[in-house]
Amino acid sequence: MQTDNFEEICEIGHGGEATVYIHLRRVFPFFEKMFKTKRDFVVSYRVLHKVKISSNELLIKRSFSEFLKHLIAKKVDDYFLRKGYYKYPHIPRLLGFDINGYYYEFVYGLEGYYPLYFDDKDMNWNPVALNDERISSSLFHEIGIYLFQDIVEPTSNYVKNLIIEEPYISLMPENISSLWKRIDFGVKSLKFDYEKIKNFYSDEIKKSSGMEYISVSDSGKTEINPTIAKSFYESYEKIYNLLFRNLLWLLFFAITFSISIYRLLKSRMTDTDAFIFFLLGILFISKALMVSLVECSLERYSYTVEFVYYFSLPFFILFIRNSPKNLSIKTDILL
Repeated sequence: MQTDNFEEICEIGHGGEATVYIHLRRVFPFFEKMFKTKRDFVVSYRVLHKVKISSNELLIKRSFSEFLKHLIAKKVDDYFLRKGYYKYPHIPRLLGFDINGYYYEFVYGLEGYYPLYFDDKDMNWNPVALNDERISSSLFHEIGIYLFQDIVEPTSNYVKNLIIEEPYISLMPENISSLWKRIDFGVKSLKFDYEKIKNFYSDEIKKSSGMEYISVSDSGKTEINPTIAKSFYESYEKIYNLLFRNLLWLLFFAITFSISIYRLLKSRMTDTDAFIFFLLGILFISKALMVSLVECSLERYSYTVEFVYYFSLPFFILFIRNSPKNLSIKTDILL
């Protein structure tokens, strides 16, 4: 199936609770909102089985519950990464949600591996070592997320729900690198102890409240305490925005640019002042068009040509002082 916003590539997985599809898409829904990107991304789309759920309302709740579980696990994963407990993320990043399921980054690789390998020297079966397994299992388990629950298929003793991202892995590896990610955050697949997670979050807030410039309100909101430097910056920002970040400068630019075009045409391209500001205006407009064509038009991309705004005022005064009447006399003399 293909539309203007996405293309369904294939079905990649089918389990007891859901089916996962691969999409190539540039639009990511979140309830009624849509987030669009300039290029396509390969994503996984997890859709719950409707047959086993009695109503659409319950389906949405179940699907959103899985989305939130995945989100909590991902934010904890990000936290552990920032702390430096391990160096490679082990939870796929979330990308969107709709009434049928949710979207997350597609993880390239093979699902699972055999947990034992045969050692020819010892003539014995030994467990395969998975990098980061102990540290990640300990960290997640401590806060109430049982990351390695439901990862072994009971009938075949084969590891599942872990995507191994190594480009090549032998049939019986002795060691697997840190290139792996956990998938499947279904109700039956992954257990969460929300009381432990809540306590972990509360403890982290208390730790933050002990910092010199950070305070925590009774509602749990974390705020930066006012300081002299912060007050100075906020005052400076208010004054700067009042003087230089207002529509008056845009109006000055539009008027001055229009006058420069008029004077150029009237002088038959001989008015030097008008020609200079015309070039500045074209530079400003061209930069805006170029950015809009190739990426998102964020404010910071205009900083390099923002000076054109402020040149509008002196050129406007210059054009008023050198009236078109004087300009026409000069051009008549030249002719």
